Amino acid sequence: MRQQLRDCNAALEDALGTPVRWFRPPHGGRRPDVLRAARELGLTPVLWNAMGYDWKPTTPEAVERNILRSFHKNRRRGGATNALLHDGGQAGMGQNRSHTIAATDRLISLWKEEFARRDEFCEFVTPEAGRSIELP
Repeated sequence: MRQQLRDCNAALEDALGTPVRWFRPPHGGRRPDVLRAARELGLTPVLWNAMGYDWKPTTPEAVERNILRSFHKNRRRGGATNALLHDGGQAGMGQNRSHTIAATDRLISLWKEEFARRDEFCEFVTPEAGRSIELP
C-alpha cells in the first residue's frame, strides 16, 4: 500500500509541479493500515462532502447542480467543499466523461468569479495550473 501511494504521489507531483498534501481513500474506505501509510507519507486523509453523481451517464447541468447544492449547504454551515467527481466508472476505463469535464470547467469558472467578487479565499489544485491557485 505504501509503495502504491509513493508511486501515485510521484506521478501526481510530476504532473502538478507541487507536493501532494491530501489523500482520498478509494471508495472512502478508511482502513487503519491505509490511513497509517498515508499519514506516514505526510498526507492528510480527506473525504468528500459534495457528490456530482457523475459515475453514470448524465448531463453537465445535473452534475453541476448536485455539487452546487452541497456547496451552498456547506457554506451556510461555515464549511468548505471537497467535491467528488470521477475520471472513470465501475464498468471500466474509457467511459465517456464529457459531462464531468464540462461541469468541472463550469464550476471552476463560477467559483473563481464568485470568490473574487466576495474577496474571499479559494484554492484549486488543477493539472492545468500546475500548482495551487489562490484567489484573490
